[in-house]
This record gives sequence, structure tokens and C-alpha cells, in this order.
Amino acid sequence: MSAQVQAARHADVACLKLSGELRHTLAEDIQEFSDRLFEQDQIPQHLVIDLSEAVFMDSTVIGLVVSLARELSERDLPPATVACSEPEITQMFHNLRLDDVFVMVEDGSAPAVAAFSPVLDDGAKEDALQHARMVLRAHEALIAANEENRKSFAAVVELFRMEVERLEAEQGER
Repeated sequence: MSAQVQAARHADVACLKLSGELRHTLAEDIQEFSDRLFEQDQIPQHLVIDLSEAVFMDSTVIGLVVSLARELSERDLPPATVACSEPEITQMFHNLRLDDVFVMVEDGSAPAVAAFSPVLDDGAKEDALQHARMVLRAHEALIAANEENRKSFAAVVELFRMEVERLEAEQGER
């Protein structure tokens, strides 16, 4: 199953649908959704993250989803609802204690919203440095979610920081 990032909005509810194997290569699409969501004049009051067709999530995608939740919290909006029927993904959310960050719906029912559309056009991909920065931000959000995640991902975050610094040095952006 190919991975997809799609979005829909109906009244005060925005929905992000993530399907397939969700890996760091989708970071730009998810970040674009976030940017659009929070730059609008009318920020939706509710966010649903539909994982009903997801089969795998890597830590970058999890971190980006956590970033969305943190943004909602900072704006005093209700927590995002995550709809997921894949037991491994659901268990991962519980293991990372993200069920404290999201409202979890695990019965497999997908949210009823307007028609989904792709978030990004194929030609709008970021460069390597921007991608590395986004992956770093995603993992920083993941470790900020709770102390156990900080312990588990601290070394990974440090490696991503070093990669960003290396890329910045290569491009002379320091």
C-alpha cells in the first residue's frame, strides 16, 4: 500500500488522513498540512487524524502528529482525535503515552468528513536541509511529550541535530 497524506475540512472540523506505510518521506506533506491549518483565518475547533488505513508509522511521523497536538494545546483547543484500527500503531501510541495527548478511537470507524484531497503537489518537495530540520523538529516534539520518550529518543535527537549541523555547514548556513 502506497503512503498518502490527505486532508479534508467540514465546518469546524479538519481531518488529516494518513494511509499506508508512514515514513519520514511524508514529513513535508504533513508539515504543509500543519502550516495551512494554523495559518488560516478560521482555525478549526477540532482535528481528527485518521489512521484507519495506516499500517506503519515511524518516529518522524509520530513526532509531527505530536507537534500538531501541541499546537492545538497552545491555542487552548480540544485535543486531536486519532482514529486507528491497526493494533501495532495503537499499541505504540499507548507505549509512548500519547493516549494522554490525543483522544483515541480504536474501533476502526473512520471519521465522516468531506472528500479528501492530496496535501502537496508532487513537485513541491523540500531540500535535504529542510527535510533534516523537519525530522529534527518532529523528534523534538516526540521527546517533549513525556519523560519516557525523552529517555528513549535523546540519542536519536542528538544524531539528527548533528546531521542538521553537517548539512548547514555544507551549505554555509551557519
